[in-house]
Amino acid sequence: MGLFGGSGGGPYPATTLFCTNVNLSLLILGNGFKLRFNTLKRSKLLLHFIVLGLLGGLAYVFIHADDLEDLASFQTLRYLVLSAITGYVYDYLYSEHNWPNSVMAFVSGYFAVDFIEGLVGQARRRLSPSDGF
Repeated sequence: MGLFGGSGGGPYPATTLFCTNVNLSLLILGNGFKLRFNTLKRSKLLLHFIVLGLLGGLAYVFIHADDLEDLASFQTLRYLVLSAITGYVYDYLYSEHNWPNSVMAFVSGYFAVDFIEGLVGQARRRLSPSDGF
C-alpha cells in the first residue's frame, strides 16, 4: 500500500492524489482571489450609493438653509447621517447598478428625513388614544 492510500499502480496512485491536491489548492486560492475581487467591487458599489444618498441630503440642506448658522446645526448633521443611512439601505434594494438607480439613491437621500418623520407622525397618530368613538 502506498503512502497516500494507493499501491503505486492501483486506482489512486500517490502521484495522482498529490497532483489533485495541488490543483485543488490552486483552485481554492483562485476562488479566494475572486471572492476578494468581488468584495472590493461590492464595496465600491456600496460606497457609491452611500455617497449619492449623502449628496442628496447635502442638496436638501443647502436648498433649505436660511443662513450659514443653519449649516452648523444638529438638524443638518441629523439630516446628513440619515441620508447616508438611506443610501446604505437603498444599496440593498436596487435591482442593478445603472443610472436610474443612482438618481433614485440621490432622491431617496434628499427626501429621507421627511419620509421618516412622516412615518413616525402617522404611527404616533394611530397609536395615541383617541378621544371619542
